[in-house]
Amino acid sequence: MKDKLLVLRMRFLMTRDVIALNLGRLRSRARGPRAAGPKVSVLIPTLESRVDLLANRAVPSILAQSEQDFEVLIVTDAYSHQVKVLVDSLDARFRYLTHARIPSQLASADPTSRWCSAAAPALNLALSNARGALIARLDDDDSWFPEHLANSIHHLEAHGAEFVSSKCYLPDGSEDSDPSIDDEYYGPRPKVRHPAIPIGSPITWVYRSHLRTLRYNPWSWKKAHNRPADIDLSHRFWSAGVRLTYMERFGAQVGLRGDSEEWGLSAFLEEHNPPENGL
Repeated sequence: MKDKLLVLRMRFLMTRDVIALNLGRLRSRARGPRAAGPKVSVLIPTLESRVDLLANRAVPSILAQSEQDFEVLIVTDAYSHQVKVLVDSLDARFRYLTHARIPSQLASADPTSRWCSAAAPALNLALSNARGALIARLDDDDSWFPEHLANSIHHLEAHGAEFVSSKCYLPDGSEDSDPSIDDEYYGPRPKVRHPAIPIGSPITWVYRSHLRTLRYNPWSWKKAHNRPADIDLSHRFWSAGVRLTYMERFGAQVGLRGDSEEWGLSAFLEEHNPPENGL
């Protein structure tokens, strides 16, 4: 009985995403070419404790892009004076958004669950305020290579796609492993007929703005599979029939946090579960 309910729930969610995707496409066609607004909206969730990383990694790499038609939405859950000061010191393309609402259950969840989904409300707030024809993701401690946006936009146009991701380097200089979207890494494969391609790190994603009808799931931490909100969203894109493509180029560099030698979940757990007595 439990398995049947799970299957029914997955089918319901897939149907909902398909409807949302097609509504987004219809609205995009109805609007036609955008007469105003930037080409790309860059979404960056951050924390006050990470403002130095934001200022020294993510922001300089955005300013160094060969494609300069962008806006940058920097988002925190609670107001941060330090983040506001940084944003005010930059040009008018940078905007500061705050007061993303995190569900109380998520706020009090274990560190791994918070790592999975805590950025979802901030990203959804940024999506609601984005004015660009395209959406791009970057984390505060990571950076793009100068041609990342230009290459991604060209690849989208050349392939008639709605979403593109690409390769990135990890802090140790190795290549990030990008599994195919139908790989067992993503858990049980839904019964879909769409082509399965690799999905690169979220910091390499560039996609058309009508896809924001599919929002980040702040409850993804409760799932048995695909718990991180980014993985959940990419899998839902594929299941709904988004035209995905993958670029065999390196677009980004994952960074370390401060003096840590870890990144990703390991770095988050190290930060939120410090060893007792400093050992």
